Amino acid sequence: MNKKPVSYLQTDARWKSKPYRVKGENATIGSSGCGPTAAAMIIETMTGKKFTPEDACAWSVKHGYKALNSGTYYGYFKPQFAEHGIDCDMLNWTKTYGKPDHANHKKVEEMLKQGYYFIALMGPGLWTSGGHFVVLWWQDGKVRINDPASTKDARLNGDIRTFRSQVSYYWWIDARKFNGNGNAVKPPVASSDTPATGPAPTAGLKVGDIVDFTGTNHYYSANASKPSICKPGKAKVTQIYNGKHPYQLIAVEGGGSTVYGWVDEKDIRTDQASKTVAVGSTVNIKAGAVYGGLASSRGAKVPSYVSGVRRYTVKQIATHKGVKEALLSEINSWVDVAYLTVV
Repeated sequence: MNKKPVSYLQTDARWKSKPYRVKGENATIGSSGCGPTAAAMIIETMTGKKFTPEDACAWSVKHGYKALNSGTYYGYFKPQFAEHGIDCDMLNWTKTYGKPDHANHKKVEEMLKQGYYFIALMGPGLWTSGGHFVVLWWQDGKVRINDPASTKDARLNGDIRTFRSQVSYYWWIDARKFNGNGNAVKPPVASSDTPATGPAPTAGLKVGDIVDFTGTNHYYSANASKPSICKPGKAKVTQIYNGKHPYQLIAVEGGGSTVYGWVDEKDIRTDQASKTVAVGSTVNIKAGAVYGGLASSRGAKVPSYVSGVRRYTVKQIATHKGVKEALLSEINSWVDVAYLTVV
C-alpha cells in the first residue's frame, strides 16, 4: 500500500489567482497549474518539507517549463523531481487515450503495487475537456487519484475502465523505499529511447506471449550493459525491440519469476523452442550464436545472414568441450543447441 499523498488543489484560494504564465498570456495557477500541483503533492509527501503548488509553479516558470497559452511541458516532471533527489521519468511515448486494454495500464498497476507513485495526463472526458494532470497511488487493492482540480468521488475513486479509457500518458515516481518496498525493480525504459544496435530478434514472439524465462539477468534498457539479478519463470512479452536485449518481459503472477526488464533472446524458451533438437529436426539459428565443433572456427560469431529465418537440418548431435551441439547439414557447421529453435 502506498502512503497517501498530501492533497493540494490548484483552485485553493491561497494561490488560484496567482500568475503561472510566460510573456504573452494571463494564465494562473488555478487555470493552468495542474502539472506543478500534482508534482507538489508527491514532493512534499516524500520529502516531508513544505512545497506548495505556488512553489512548484514558480520553479516551472523559472526553468522554462510553462507552455505559452497552454499548461506545462511534458519535460517538466523529471528535472523537477530530480531537484529534490527523487527519480522520475515518463513511462513511454505510447498514447493510450481510448485504449483501456493497453498493456501500459497493467504495467502501471503493477508498479503502483511495488510502491511507485504516478502522474497521469488525462484527455477529454470526465476529468477535463482538454488535458489535465492527476496523481495516482495505491490503497486497499485499488488505484486512487488525487485530482488537483476536484474532490468529487467519481474523479478520485471512480470506474477504473473509464479512467484507463481517458488517460493519455504516464510518469512514474520512484517511491519504493519511501513506501517500504526498496527491493522492487527499477522500471525498464521504453524502446523508443534506445537506438538499435543488434540483430533483429528471430524467436517469432509477439507482445502478449507468455514464455519461459530461463535466465537470471534483466536490463534497464534494450542496450544496457549492466544487468540486475532476477529469478527465472513464466513471464509476458511487453515490448520487442532491435537491441542487444530485444525482449522486455514482466513476470506473471504465480510463475516464479521476478523478471521486469529487457532480456536476451537466448534466455527465453517458447513452446516451439522447448521442442527437443534432434537428428532430423528443422531449426533456425538464434541471433548471437557462435560456431562450435573442434576446428579453428570454434567461437566465431555466426553471421546475421546465416542466423534468423533461414532453416537448417540437424545431421548429428554431439558434445564438444562440455557443450551439446548440432551439426547442420546445409552449412556443415556445429552450433550450440541452446541457440537453435525447432520450426
